[in-house]
Amino acid sequence: MIVKEKLRSEIDNKYKWNLNTMYNSDEAWESDYEYIKNKLTLVDNYKNNITSSSDTLLEFLKYYLDLDRIYVRLYVYTHLRYYEDVTNEKYNEMKNKIEIITKEINTTFSFVDSELLKTDYSIIKKYVEEKEELKEYEFYLEKTYRYQEHTLNENEEKMIAYLNDLNNRFKRTYQVMKNSEIKFGTIKDENGKKIILTNGNVSKYLMSNDRSVRKDAYTKLYKGFEKLNGTISSNFIGHLNVDSMISKEKKYHTTLDRYLFPDKINDTIYNNLISVVNDNLDSLKKYYKLIKKVLGVNTLQAYDTSAPLSKNYEKEFSYETAEKIILDGLNILGKEYNEILQKAFQERWIDVYSNKGKLDSIYSWSTYKCNPVVSLNYKNNFDSVSALAHELGHAVHSYLADRNNPYHYADYKIIIAEVASLTNEILLSQYMIENSDSKDEKLSILNNLINLYSANFFGSLKGAEFERIVHEKSDNNEPLTKDILNNIYNELMNKYSSGIVKEHKLQKYGWSRINHFYSSFYYYKYAFGICCATFVANKILTGDKDILDKYINFLKLGDSIYPIDALKVLGIDMNDKKILEETIKFFDSKVLEFENIYNS
Repeated sequence: MIVKEKLRSEIDNKYKWNLNTMYNSDEAWESDYEYIKNKLTLVDNYKNNITSSSDTLLEFLKYYLDLDRIYVRLYVYTHLRYYEDVTNEKYNEMKNKIEIITKEINTTFSFVDSELLKTDYSIIKKYVEEKEELKEYEFYLEKTYRYQEHTLNENEEKMIAYLNDLNNRFKRTYQVMKNSEIKFGTIKDENGKKIILTNGNVSKYLMSNDRSVRKDAYTKLYKGFEKLNGTISSNFIGHLNVDSMISKEKKYHTTLDRYLFPDKINDTIYNNLISVVNDNLDSLKKYYKLIKKVLGVNTLQAYDTSAPLSKNYEKEFSYETAEKIILDGLNILGKEYNEILQKAFQERWIDVYSNKGKLDSIYSWSTYKCNPVVSLNYKNNFDSVSALAHELGHAVHSYLADRNNPYHYADYKIIIAEVASLTNEILLSQYMIENSDSKDEKLSILNNLINLYSANFFGSLKGAEFERIVHEKSDNNEPLTKDILNNIYNELMNKYSSGIVKEHKLQKYGWSRINHFYSSFYYYKYAFGICCATFVANKILTGDKDILDKYINFLKLGDSIYPIDALKVLGIDMNDKKILEETIKFFDSKVLEFENIYNS
């Protein structure tokens, strides 16, 4: 019998997110959509006039940011509804409407930065001094003027807006291919039942105790991507080329520089991360040797690396159990933090289970002064509990930033987003290890924690290295083909496998499975985040008296200061390689702890 995914209508409402704080009806959405369209007609009042006086500047900022706030709510709500079920025609139509108005907004306001930046910054600072209400926008304006050398004239900025829209289309095309067009076929699970393999359930079977199930899932998964390798490669190369074109037109040295610039980060930090991980691949090698030993295999295959290392541990965690564990495990973060966690469960911020047509990604999304939401594909295992804790880290961060900042400072930068989510995962794992009397459970949770570092530090930096290589080739007008992309990724897989994991003929297609490559230079931020999270978690776990207040204050900062300065509130300097090396030491200590318990 083939087990099919449920339709969304078949899932109990208590396991679906409540989006009413965004819009309580589609009619309310339509009302705001019309409001935006009407507001756009007022933009001509400000052309060639934005900086004519402090009053006009203030008036424009209020107009522009109010419109942006409502547009973002429209955009987020639409995509959340669309991602619930990509086959739903109603929300496909709404998404198309949002895409149209997004393009219109981008082109309509493409003149803003170039016009603002025609005015000398000294005049803007004078306006801020003379008008008290403008002080709220002082840092916002400072950040804008950082882009002065990278801002083009109005017509050129319109062209850039069209190119950005084109790049977004490459991303959307990829999502359609991955979630709708690739068919992986069926596999038999551990009980011999026939299962339709999907992006949403494949991780479960890659982590199976049964080696034949892992092998079948791995093979079917990557053969699916192999079939569309040419199309996905062509689409991705288009994305790379457009990225390079924009970077050159905007006068950045490289595409990497363009993506680091908003966070005021230099490429030294990015390159240091890759350098440190390459210098410490022996740590990964020790871990792979441990996997090989525990599994008792002569040859460690690619489909073995996600296998559970506690063979006798098959405990299931219902969603209700996950709620209790998370509330208990993260109680260490204090009253204010935990009251928000309770709201998340009580007010249905979470979309729990997979359904037919639902986007396979696990994510959190928020919009100003509305409840943040979390999308899961919950599997009744500890990985899902940990993933929920991770996404709730984002949600609580968003909630605190929203409630403690005006709109234009509420949306914290992605570079620091993973600090909150990964801190939660580390603390939850430590709680589980310390409160378990079961050797197998301790081993399983340790395995999960080690995998967290394997994926978010070593894995994300492998991806970051891949991105650095392919973007450099695109920036230098070097040829890129599907074979070149596949070969680059294959070489990295072999390097990070450290001679322990046997090369698999399908591993070269692994890059085409990674959504984040369409959000350029995003992937390294997981490694950045886990380094910072390790620092915070270690401070909390060792009883540092000041860290909790510092941490909550850090979460409340939003985008009111630069990310690097926000981290200094926690005592973190990411230019210091010691922070990165401490992360590897923590990973090593957990591998050793696992080995000691296993041998006991």
